[in-house]
Amino acid sequence: MKWLAVAAVLLVAAVAEGADLAHRQQAVNRLLYRIHSPILSKFPELKQLSNSFDPRGNAGSCKDGGNAVNHLMDELDAGRLLEQHHWFSLFNTRQREEALMLVDVLLNCENFETFVGNAAFFRERMNEGEFVYAIYVAVSHSDFMQDVVLPPLYEVTPHMFTNSEVLDRAYTAKMTQTPGEFHMDFTGSKKNKEQRVAYFGEDIGMNSHHVHWHMDFPFWWHGDEIDRKGELFFWAHHQLTVRFDAERLSNYLPPVDELYWDRPIKEGFAPHTNYKYGGEFPTRPDNKNFEDVDGVARIRDMKEMESRIRDAIAHGYVDKSDGSHIDIDNNHGIDVLGAAIESSTSSVNPSYYGALHNQAHRVLGAQADPHGKFNMPPGVMEHFETATRDPSFFRLHKYMDNIFKEHKDKLPPYTAADLKYDNVEITGVDVDELSTFFEDFKFDLGNSLDTADNVKHVEVHALVPRLNHKPFGYNIHYKADHAETVTVRVYLTPKYDNNGVRLDMEEGRWNSILLDTFWVNVQAGEHDYHRDATQSNVAIPDRPAFQELIRLADEAVASGSELVLDHGHSCGHPQRLLLPKGNEKGLECWFTVFVTSGDDAAHDDLHSNDHGGNHGYCGIHGGQYPDKRPMGFPFDRRIPNAAVLLEQPNFHSHTVRWDLVESLGREAGIDHWENRLYVAPRTGACVETTPHAWFFVSFPSKSRQSRWAGERERHVGHLLFLARGSLEYRYGVTFSPRCLVFRPSLPRDSKGGGGEGYGNAMQDQVVVVVVVVVVVVLSAHGYDVGSTSVVGVMAVLNVVWGRYIEVVGWMEVVLSGVRTVLSHIMSIMAWVPL
Repeated sequence: MKWLAVAAVLLVAAVAEGADLAHRQQAVNRLLYRIHSPILSKFPELKQLSNSFDPRGNAGSCKDGGNAVNHLMDELDAGRLLEQHHWFSLFNTRQREEALMLVDVLLNCENFETFVGNAAFFRERMNEGEFVYAIYVAVSHSDFMQDVVLPPLYEVTPHMFTNSEVLDRAYTAKMTQTPGEFHMDFTGSKKNKEQRVAYFGEDIGMNSHHVHWHMDFPFWWHGDEIDRKGELFFWAHHQLTVRFDAERLSNYLPPVDELYWDRPIKEGFAPHTNYKYGGEFPTRPDNKNFEDVDGVARIRDMKEMESRIRDAIAHGYVDKSDGSHIDIDNNHGIDVLGAAIESSTSSVNPSYYGALHNQAHRVLGAQADPHGKFNMPPGVMEHFETATRDPSFFRLHKYMDNIFKEHKDKLPPYTAADLKYDNVEITGVDVDELSTFFEDFKFDLGNSLDTADNVKHVEVHALVPRLNHKPFGYNIHYKADHAETVTVRVYLTPKYDNNGVRLDMEEGRWNSILLDTFWVNVQAGEHDYHRDATQSNVAIPDRPAFQELIRLADEAVASGSELVLDHGHSCGHPQRLLLPKGNEKGLECWFTVFVTSGDDAAHDDLHSNDHGGNHGYCGIHGGQYPDKRPMGFPFDRRIPNAAVLLEQPNFHSHTVRWDLVESLGREAGIDHWENRLYVAPRTGACVETTPHAWFFVSFPSKSRQSRWAGERERHVGHLLFLARGSLEYRYGVTFSPRCLVFRPSLPRDSKGGGGEGYGNAMQDQVVVVVVVVVVVVLSAHGYDVGSTSVVGVMAVLNVVWGRYIEVVGWMEVVLSGVRTVLSHIMSIMAWVPL
């Protein structure tokens, strides 16, 4: 055994020499690579460390003297730890305890060498889910790991973010050694109206933000007190809820209704997702009545917890476990309530107020098998990675949000003195043109597949549609009496409800979406300040891909160069989701800018240091929340008299409107294309997502308010897909990889209503045939056929037909029409004498 001890010492010494960022990043990458397989032999140092490192022997390098590591080793030696190849849920009490044992071990490591040694050792011996959770939490909270970038969780455990149908195809690709990219549809069908907003709840970036928020602010946290953690629980989930309502508004749906314990859960959910090990995520049918969950909670317990919290709000204080009271009718009260409702370890009386939020997640997740009759694994609501996929998640948090609102509505409204800031007057705000669109996002599925040293690697990826917006910024015009640091808050608030009724400020203020909070130095006199949306402190850009992190770290280690990484934070709303989707009619919102004194800053350097740029929802690691004011100020309290706010010179609000620039591709049902083009409705200009693309033909709509003809667009796409192949084969014509993309629309029916009639089918057939022929002829003569050429053709057709031409064009209908024309010609020819 002496040689093992010597080897361990040498390995630890080697690791110590490479404790720079490049080596630390490389170690974390390799610990998380192919997490369901043993450490691969191509990582020899890490593999050797996993076999030779002695956790007990290195207890002297632990801040707690080895208490945590000895405790975990005792559990391991006694065989009491969860087996590998088994599902893991943080809401399972025993499994959480085991994961937290490893978290304690890693956070008590005094240096990186001990950290990576313990991590490598326990990676090979603990449940994979417990290990991944512990690594992510430990890296997020360890002082010497703060500059390490955690790989996207959706590429480390893809099965938690990917539909099972896609993973089945990935396994087939692996077995046949055939690389592949597989499109992932959202769950459900168009028969379910909730499917209209599935793109938000199932967005992997938003799922990632949610799980990382709960890693940064875990309910079980027993370390140093996290500043305003209870209020952050309210604020982060409040913003998720109002964003979801904005997406519903964009899709002609009413605001999500809250959950009621004595009413059926109206919306069922079929996750179409499998555990890596443990079977399928359970399915919940529509109109499921709540049942008690054995070993978790009774429904009457949930009602009792709610009642006690509402009583506390009504009384204006909460009862501590020692019988004393804490006043909550103040700015700090929301922090106390948030901790009690979650419930976190900061709750002042968990035995009395319970854990309404956490237990509700467990109760909802277990409704498919509440009594364990079928031994089903946990539901999606019992994992922070998957919870937002279920529509009941937003019903649950609307229920919680209404409780918080009940408290906030009790507080006195802000006075003019609370709101006014004399130094700055906002004279105007200009916002760039806004628009949203859908795009495909590709992520790696390799970590979901089993592998071994002698199995060849196969590239497999998923393609998932996701919402994005055109880059935008805004200019704030102001007049200041003197130079000073100021606080700027920017909100977006829907102007109308789902029935088109205009909302007054009091009705709409609770639905305000925080776009940014920042600090800036203003100068005396009249000036402009430009702010770009990418600078927002509530959002983060896309995470670097896992393979990219591996490449960058390996190259830096091999060359001995410094590793420079951006986007270090994982918690934060996706940058591309700053704007709700909008719709074809245009979504109107109030764009509000509110300037107050720089004294609102909790840190002196906020005007020059954004502290990671994600503090709006995620605070500052190890420090105070940057804004001293209540989260949501000034819209967090009642506004009985809007003039009190509107008359303040430091407050400015005006209407902005944007359209959805619909992507012409998979979300319309087309399965042939992986690279697509988009059209901007105001300019008609094509925006290419990649330099190579298949073609679509659609035509300028008569109104930007027209609805999209998804099914007919699909068939037109089929027509052009087939036409391209046959024309290239027959005539040798090469289509230019430029754009033939225009915005299609749905024609009104002949009675002038808003129906989805197909209009004059013969006319549409002629349009499609004429355009295809013109494109082929021009291409055959060497012309690069782009948008200008086809727009010119369409202009001629518009004159001929006397109106805008709208594509209908089912392929079958077109072919049928051609057959009909040919049939008539043949009939006529039969009567023509030779």
